[in-house]
Amino acid sequence: MAEAKLTHKTRNVDITVGTSVATSTSLPCGDVAAGVVLVGGVTASATFTIHGSADGQTFAPVFDAGGSAATFVVAADGGAVAMPDAVYGLKHLKLTSSVDLGTAAAVVVMLKS
Repeated sequence: MAEAKLTHKTRNVDITVGTSVATSTSLPCGDVAAGVVLVGGVTASATFTIHGSADGQTFAPVFDAGGSAATFVVAADGGAVAMPDAVYGLKHLKLTSSVDLGTAAAVVVMLKS
């Protein structure tokens, strides 16, 4: 019987999350199976909205299977939040925030393939 070997890689990427698509970092993610967003240095709760793109140039809001916008909430003291399932078919994504995160904010996306 042949043996199969599965390997996993994790890629951590520092990104900028602005209040608009134009001010947010584009993140290639066509090879991922899971992701977590780590947020630090914030003082207020924020809702992040996911925008996707096939070409890395034109971005549009992403929706979940129920037709709702693909979003997640970051607590006022930051923390780790799993990315929703709607991101896993995307080639590129951008995150936007409902509020300005300020200059002390740090956002890292951990992508796992």
